[in-house]
Amino acid sequence: MPTPADQRLLELLEKWLSSLDLHLKYSSLDDDTYWKMQPWVEHQRPSRWIIDLARQKTLSLRKEVEKRIEAQDNGF
Repeated sequence: MPTPADQRLLELLEKWLSSLDLHLKYSSLDDDTYWKMQPWVEHQRPSRWIIDLARQKTLSLRKEVEKRIEAQDNGF
């Protein structure tokens, strides 16, 4: 059974994944459309491979957290 801290961590990972899914969606837009989507602060758009890598690492971390929760590894 996840502790409240475990639950907060899992929720945070889900927020990251949701954010990365939005970035994936935005990555397919051309520059003009992208800059009209929201009032973005000035920034460099991330490359698709960076978003894919971040998503892969986040999924891997979530899997590890779930494994530690299942093993009741409170030291994690």
